Amino acid sequence: KELGLLGGGGLTGGRADFGASVALRHVREQLGPFNWLLLKPARGSLELVDAGSLSLKEMVAHLDEREVLYGLLRMGFGSGLFRRTKWVGIWWNGPEAKALTRGKAAGAKEESLRRIEPFSLTISASSIDELSLERVLEKVRRAAHIDGDGTDSARGANTFSAATFEEALAEEVAASAAFFGDQGAHDATMAGELSARAPAEVAKDVVSGTYNWASFGLDDSNGEQLP
Repeated sequence: KELGLLGGGGLTGGRADFGASVALRHVREQLGPFNWLLLKPARGSLELVDAGSLSLKEMVAHLDEREVLYGLLRMGFGSGLFRRTKWVGIWWNGPEAKALTRGKAAGAKEESLRRIEPFSLTISASSIDELSLERVLEKVRRAAHIDGDGTDSARGANTFSAATFEEALAEEVAASAAFFGDQGAHDATMAGELSARAPAEVAKDVVSGTYNWASFGLDDSNGEQLP
């Protein structure tokens, strides 16, 4: 399922008034407006390439196959009181990067990753396929299991799933809508999504805490309540 989320495009497509340290701080926040950033490996400094708000898929779209990059990805799972957050360190070896570029980056790898710690796990990749949502979720679940944080018994399901990831991402976008100036568009998008759902499903989400209120009206055609 694709989420119709707002506020994306990375820094180059939106607000560009941030340095690396500020962008990193926002990624570190539970519901900060940025949930990923990419940097160039360098000794003694943070060299920002880009940052954004639409998580893994958007970050992957900003990877350059001719470069070696690293970064930090915040992945939320669930929303409200059920939310869990994992931070993932990323090391990208572009498949078309020159040997000199790879060698220089390798010399700065340890120091570079240390500057964005802590994170729950590190993923090294040299192809886009290695950063698919399915593969990343598998690695997150494996790391969570080792940490003893694999299952949320209150929800009776695996906490670190594609569904809970999408749920958390929607919460993040809603929380940062004002930051990106998307509040009106976000409200219209949410209203359209809710109106297409069954009233019982929306009511269940209110009870579970996904939403904290909902209003219903009558459809004159069949008398059914609609959100």
